[in-house]
Amino acid sequence: MKKSRKGLNAVLGLSALAVILVGGAFAYLTDTEATKNVFQVGNVIVDLVEMNKPADDNVFVPNAEVPKAPCIVNSGNVDAIVFMEVTVPTIGPNNDYLLANEDGISAGDPVPGTPLFTAMYDGGSIESSFSNLTHNNWILIDELEAADATTYIYGYTSILGEGTKTLPLFDCVKVANIVRNVNDESELMLEFKMPVRAWAIQASYVGGYNGELLDAKNLAIIFTVLSNQEASNAQNGYPDANVHGRLDLKGIVK
Repeated sequence: MKKSRKGLNAVLGLSALAVILVGGAFAYLTDTEATKNVFQVGNVIVDLVEMNKPADDNVFVPNAEVPKAPCIVNSGNVDAIVFMEVTVPTIGPNNDYLLANEDGISAGDPVPGTPLFTAMYDGGSIESSFSNLTHNNWILIDELEAADATTYIYGYTSILGEGTKTLPLFDCVKVANIVRNVNDESELMLEFKMPVRAWAIQASYVGGYNGELLDAKNLAIIFTVLSNQEASNAQNGYPDANVHGRLDLKGIVK
């Protein structure tokens, strides 16, 4: 029996149509939308607070216990690792001071480098040299000697969260029983300076530190990173804690 070409063409036509329809069902289905990725960089801001900082014109006598309790407040919006630096004046190479014991008997010629102050804490009940001062989560991580002063750097063993404050490094300092070894009374007025500085760095993603325990070793590693970055600031002098930051020395918002 001879098939009709017309009918075959109709079948082919239906087949072709079916292929087109199936092909259309597998075409690419697309859609799109977008979102903005906003990265807000936090601020590391700390304030050095010293409620009972002595006035610059105060006059003290040997053996005096001078209230001085420096703390650090995290005024920024990220967790921070903090350090405190204290520079203590010492007897210089000229050896022109005399030291006496509490009974008034001479302690002999003082050795250059002898500190002219000691630290006191626990309400002044415990006296300590600055080189042995480990108190209130503070530990000594470095000691830098100069001709007439020694700088002590302490690290805080707890991460300081936003809005929190460290415990004081010490409560007061004690003046050494010292007099100037001169005959000219005009030179008997002594003036010593004890600068205190606060340092801070973000608590995470710090090179060389991976979130381990904040012991002396790791704090020293972190401080090296911090001091390297802050080297330019040191050349230009440190900002005054009473006017820099968000709090003054008494902890009052400026």
